[in-house]
Amino acid sequence: MKHIFLVVMLQYNKNSHLDMKVLKKNLNKLMIEVVKFRDLNVSQALFIYEINR
Repeated sequence: MKHIFLVVMLQYNKNSHLDMKVLKKNLNKLMIEVVKFRDLNVSQALFIYEINR
């Protein structure tokens, strides 16, 4: 089984109404499993998804 990884780098403002937990939940609705999530710094977040084929 091949493992395909989708990496999404986001730029966002901590002061905005964008809630990262809500964003993760919405992305999970796309049937993509979150493998790793971490804040890189104040203005970036890195999502790494594993897509099982």
